Amino acid sequence: MDAEYPQFIFVEHRGQVFPGVRLPTDYMTLVPSFYERGGRTRIEDYTKNLDNSLEDIYGKPGIRLQWDCERGLVNISIGISGGLDLNCNSLSFQEHNLGSETSLAVGSIAINYVYELSKSRSKE
Repeated sequence: MDAEYPQFIFVEHRGQVFPGVRLPTDYMTLVPSFYERGGRTRIEDYTKNLDNSLEDIYGKPGIRLQWDCERGLVNISIGISGGLDLNCNSLSFQEHNLGSETSLAVGSIAINYVYELSKSRSKE
């Protein structure tokens, strides 16, 4: 994944679309401000609304978030075993056990998270 901006990538050999979401290179310095500015609450509210809105289509998919004090959002899980994990080495979210439909849901959360992180930069 070379993109500076979040994208969805079709992986031909799997026949699925997956999120390609990179974090800003300075994301670790943005996390404290992200928390202070209420970013976690905004992401949790977005996730709850998304989970509820998908109920008619998929049944309640059960989207769960895992947070770390220093690293911010480290996991977005959906269903029994699908999700995105933060990969600190590549500064991106790495998918596991997702299909196209679940990728769109968790990918939108990851994109929203990167957006909220970016808003945490101080305006000098």
